[in-house]
Amino acid sequence: YLNPLPFYHIAGAAVLARQEIARFRQISSDEKWNAQKFSSRVEEEKVTCTSLVPTQIYDLVNENIVAPPSLRLVFVGAGYLSKEIFHRAKELRWPLVLTYGMTETCAMLAYKKEIDELLTRFPHISK
Repeated sequence: YLNPLPFYHIAGAAVLARQEIARFRQISSDEKWNAQKFSSRVEEEKVTCTSLVPTQIYDLVNENIVAPPSLRLVFVGAGYLSKEIFHRAKELRWPLVLTYGMTETCAMLAYKKEIDELLTRFPHISK
């Protein structure tokens, strides 16, 4: 799990909370965001999962960066992602999963893999 999000922001802190529970290997990056460097690091480290915000997806698409083959999931939260950017990212093989979370709990509560789907509650979330 490559975490390019800052720990002082809830999105970065949430990765640490999930790591504690799920016990996955987390690689953090405190470098200033750079789409090319991020993609290279994913490839070098054979990263399988990451979390990004819509602006970062926009940067990857804008630079026509194809997703490294090891990447299985990119959780995207923290705001609106346009249909155009979503579809262009998919064409570049970015395995996006759009998420809805609850800041107070550092939790992802629901997700969708297609832009026009309704959100699906994660199985651990009770009604």
